[in-house]
Amino acid sequence: MSDKDGLEALRTDAPTPSGAVSITGTPQKYAFVDIARGLAILLVIIVHHGQNFTQSPVLRFFTDFGQVGVQLFFVASAMTICMSFRRRCQERRPILGFYVRRFFRVAPLYYIGILFYWSVAEFAAGARFPSFPDPYIPFNILANVVLVHGFVPSAQNSVVPGGWSIGIEMTFYVAFPALLFLYDWCARRNVAVAVIGIPLLAVCLNLLFQAVITRLTGKTMTNNAFLYFSIANQLPVFLVGISGQVLAERGLIPGRVWPSLATGFAICVLAMFWVSFGNSMAYTLLPGVVAVAFVLLIFGILRSNIRVSPVQRIGQVSYSMYLFHFPFAWAATGWLLHQPVFSSLPLGVRYATTLGLVIAGTYLVARISQRVFEDPSIRLGKRVIAKFNSRDDLGARLPLCRDKKRA
Repeated sequence: MSDKDGLEALRTDAPTPSGAVSITGTPQKYAFVDIARGLAILLVIIVHHGQNFTQSPVLRFFTDFGQVGVQLFFVASAMTICMSFRRRCQERRPILGFYVRRFFRVAPLYYIGILFYWSVAEFAAGARFPSFPDPYIPFNILANVVLVHGFVPSAQNSVVPGGWSIGIEMTFYVAFPALLFLYDWCARRNVAVAVIGIPLLAVCLNLLFQAVITRLTGKTMTNNAFLYFSIANQLPVFLVGISGQVLAERGLIPGRVWPSLATGFAICVLAMFWVSFGNSMAYTLLPGVVAVAFVLLIFGILRSNIRVSPVQRIGQVSYSMYLFHFPFAWAATGWLLHQPVFSSLPLGVRYATTLGLVIAGTYLVARISQRVFEDPSIRLGKRVIAKFNSRDDLGARLPLCRDKKRA
């Protein structure tokens, strides 16, 4: 992807500083999106696969870094839907179209995930189908079906492994048009207030929320628990992503690649070391801190026009890989490690071999899932939107859809 071809369509009307790159939405699929998503799912697989190696604390320390892969997903999602929304905001019903796209992009495959993991639980429990072994009680399943499980402690991350992130992302989608309007309103007055002030306000409100919860219940923030997974704790990640996109639309991406990459990496490493000491405040601030690191990483990818074909191909099926990597990362890896042929191998060989098999197996299943479930669902969503767009024009009256120059 050359500067002329790959980034020309991403420009904005605002003047671009020398040596910088600007981006806005276009129909083209950009390499940076797939690379970011590919890196994100690889990080997630690394952390879950690494949980099998409890005998090596050093290895586990490094593989646990992979948990921030979800935050990279969130940042990439926020930046991508900003571009998508800008591109389509002259549709007749842009906000309705946005919600329909997001639903058909996420929900149908998630429902397949619910059915799959429920069936696995049924089989493991030896029950006669259908029954509802804990935690697959009707209430928890219903909360996941209507995608509000992010607010339900018993359903948040129990029906579909990793499903908490889907619930949080869907909650963000509901609020996204209003958040984008807020960003545009603030940016017209002061860009710095928008890109710095809004995420910082969300962080302060989260700290206040956590303080109230601690005062009322005595519970403090812990890793991989309800409060850590909550929208209050994860919203700053999405807001940092929107801030990154607002900067990019105005051509304010740093002109040099390696300083962005090095800064992002350093922030991420320092944040994870801080978290390793078990400080509850660290778990409150970690998501937003690593989000800043990942925005800088994406800026570096954009500026360098880098292409990493295997990572891009993985990124193209990252959603299916996220939902269906758990049987490979947990069950299959655990089984392999107990086989004589593996148990006699050096730790590094066992780790690398099983990790490679997990990634390969998950990728193959994801390719099938994409073809059978994801793509048809997306096409159905497009047909629904086309039907709505054949009706009266509402888009031109929406504040988010006015043609305007961005200073």
